[in-house]
Amino acid sequence: MKAAVLICLSIFCLSIHAKGQGTVGPSLTSLRLREYCRFVGTDQAKLSDEEYDHSHICLFYVSGVLDGFQIGDSATKLCVPGSASLGELALVVSKYLDQHPEKLHNQPQYLVIDALHTAFPCDPDPPKK
Repeated sequence: MKAAVLICLSIFCLSIHAKGQGTVGPSLTSLRLREYCRFVGTDQAKLSDEEYDHSHICLFYVSGVLDGFQIGDSATKLCVPGSASLGELALVVSKYLDQHPEKLHNQPQYLVIDALHTAFPCDPDPPKK
């Protein structure tokens, strides 16, 4: 089920990107993701159609990266609260991208994980007695 949702979201993101670009261009950069994520959390009624599309690209990208990360095998662990909404997670990513411009040369998927890991680290195992 997750795979089907991820595929649908990816196709949707690509179609939005293609609509604005004329053709699907190079993969999403961290700089572009930061631009898109700036519209997350803004009243949708105040956004232009393009800004609305950009906010959703950010939301779907964060969702896809998180879903892919959770089914993968990584030494990095995320402890995202189950009550956190996708919008809240995208706001965390947006804030991280704004606060760390020196990292924008890195691939965006790594920065999404860095942002979520920074905001939601897992508690270390308690010391054994």
